Amino acid sequence: MATRKQRQSAKGSTMTAQRAHRAFELRKLGLSYREIAKELGTSHQTIAKDLKKVFDAYLEQSLEMRAYEVSLEQARLDEMWVSVYSDFKSGNLKAVEQLLKIMERRSKLLGLDTVQTSKQISVSVTPEQIQGMSDDELANLISQLERQ
Repeated sequence: MATRKQRQSAKGSTMTAQRAHRAFELRKLGLSYREIAKELGTSHQTIAKDLKKVFDAYLEQSLEMRAYEVSLEQARLDEMWVSVYSDFKSGNLKAVEQLLKIMERRSKLLGLDTVQTSKQISVSVTPEQIQGMSDDELANLISQLERQ
């Protein structure tokens, strides 16, 4: 049987999850962190923490789904490869073209042919300042960073 402290903690977790879900819905509608905080009767820092948890969970779920999709496509390409490879070994020249197309597709899927570039930039804005920015201010900051 759960102790009183455990029941209170579970109740608090449920309320936090509900608040985070509502904050996410309001954010999708375009409200700023401060507007969401006012609507939900809490601080914008709490909203920022709630939304970070929601965004992190969404990102993790998206990455898992992408990994699943990549694995599925690889399995399909493997099956195609096996079915065409025996023709190639028998001297069928059309099989060479088919195998090359399968190899191209696999390279694209895995990003083997892309050139990786990166650019380091520095920003003199604190996380607290970012949390307090309106959507327009954030868009302006992103625009400035993209031009660098």
